[in-house]
Amino acid sequence: MDYVALLKSVKQTYGAEKKAVIAFGGSYGGMLAAWMRMKFPHAVQGALAASAPIFYFKGADGAPETKYFDIITQDFGETYPDERCSNGIQEAFEDFAAIKNNTALWDEFSALFKLCHPVDSADDVDNLYQHISNGFAYMAMTDYPEAANFLNPMPAWPVNVSCEAYQNVTNQPREEIDPKATALTPR
Repeated sequence: MDYVALLKSVKQTYGAEKKAVIAFGGSYGGMLAAWMRMKFPHAVQGALAASAPIFYFKGADGAPETKYFDIITQDFGETYPDERCSNGIQEAFEDFAAIKNNTALWDEFSALFKLCHPVDSADDVDNLYQHISNGFAYMAMTDYPEAANFLNPMPAWPVNVSCEAYQNVTNQPREEIDPKATALTPR
């Protein structure tokens, strides 16, 4: 309603009451543009919603809850034909659950990630998981062929750059972290 009131005021100020309004935006802004058009068709005569994940929301026709992360995983999986990058990232994320519930691993985990403050709760592990997960999501969202600085400095093709760490890694059978382990051991 704020935008509808703003549009009315701007149109009156500039004598443009009979002019059409086209809403536009990208990503979240694209969703706002689309929703504005749907909810207030009398105020907005068109909308351009670029990269707007409007079908991500639950509903009869909505995408599954995991679809967003499935697409991110696919982006990292395409870096190498054997999906070693996405598999390695996924394995690391799975390890967070074992580490979260094993206080004996928290000091070593803190040192491994060079954390400013050591892990002292399961919530700390969850927060680190979310922080790292968001980093991978941002890389996938900004996987452009040129460097970008609008979120944070990103190299060209950040997904490929991040997967370079897996260049000499081969897929091997998965070994689970022992939930009773007292030290993190290489696989």
